[in-house]
Amino acid sequence: MIELLKQPWPWYVAGAIIGLIVPALLILGNKHFGISANLSHACAACFPSNIKFFNYEWKKEVWNFFFVGGILVGAIIAVTIFNNPAPIEVNPKLVSERQEVVENVVISKSKSLCRICTKKYEYFRGINTIMLIILSEFLKILQLT
Repeated sequence: MIELLKQPWPWYVAGAIIGLIVPALLILGNKHFGISANLSHACAACFPSNIKFFNYEWKKEVWNFFFVGGILVGAIIAVTIFNNPAPIEVNPKLVSERQEVVENVVISKSKSLCRICTKKYEYFRGINTIMLIILSEFLKILQLT
């Protein structure tokens, strides 16, 4: 059983488990799922003031603190007990597709930057010097990664 837990889970299994937590919390206890809500609860607990936003009974939401504590404890258990020392294998096709996406984003952003430059400085005509310099610098950066 422990070997099963040490193996990586498919995204659709882990996603379904995480996705079912939200409706389960709402159905079982009328609790809203969210980690960021703990920040406002902590502010209401630690810094009582006359700010209307923080004037509520934060003690009713103390379960949320335990929830975050459980996440931290679960992370420690996962790292210590269920640690998988094998390196993560990434499909080479995925790496090449990611590289293409990054190149396309960088080139499109550099083109839009060059358009802004040419609109601002209209005396550049055609393929301007700035566009060539920026594109060559981005290509150098891509070759380093």
